[in-house]
Amino acid sequence: MKFTLLTSSSTLALGSALALTAPGAAEAGTVCGSLSSITTYCTETIPFSGQADDTIPTVTFNQASPVYGKLTGVVLKETMSLTQSTGTLLNTTASHTDVTFAGGINLILKPATSGTPSGFPTISTPKLRTVAITAAPLAANGTLDWTGTLPTPNFASATAPPVAASAVAGFVGTGTFQALLDFKRWNLLSPQGSTISTAGVTTYADATVSITYDYFIPEPASLAVIGAGLTGLGVLRRRRKP
Repeated sequence: MKFTLLTSSSTLALGSALALTAPGAAEAGTVCGSLSSITTYCTETIPFSGQADDTIPTVTFNQASPVYGKLTGVVLKETMSLTQSTGTLLNTTASHTDVTFAGGINLILKPATSGTPSGFPTISTPKLRTVAITAAPLAANGTLDWTGTLPTPNFASATAPPVAASAVAGFVGTGTFQALLDFKRWNLLSPQGSTISTAGVTTYADATVSITYDYFIPEPASLAVIGAGLTGLGVLRRRRKP
């Protein structure tokens, strides 16, 4: 009975202190929730809207705050969907030619050149491309205005394996660190070596990256029981001394 009462009390105290009995916004872009009376998580999600291919924006993550407990795990995830692909195809030769083309992106999350915690993984989504079309024969040195048809399904994601236990301590702190998000151009052009230039075509995507921190929180009731036991042993030893 005492154990049950202590466990219930400690769980209530934990929920009151950290407000983690139900998921909620801890700060902009971050949601925290409790997994049990002694484990919790915080997930920070960062969006990128209408990002052009062949750009590599910087991602700024918050470090794992020590106020939530001892960090035990770090997991990174990225998602992407194409929004449009548009521009001009150019025939660079003096003869007619046929070509099959699709605009695409491969999303890659990777460490920055400096400042990223050791153990930060590199992850890559499956490639997303627009529906491939065969362009009408282009006249010599001719152009074709291109607007791609979005794929179905229009979604790609990747989740990294958990960061190694030996590396999670590098994510703890009260500041921030940076990584890179590469919207790598991944066009389809057939036949390869074609004389068609696709430099005038740009593909755009929406994306999100997220980092989830898992924490262990020492059970207050367990700590109280251990403390009381140690105190009792000390009193008993003093009483037994002659």
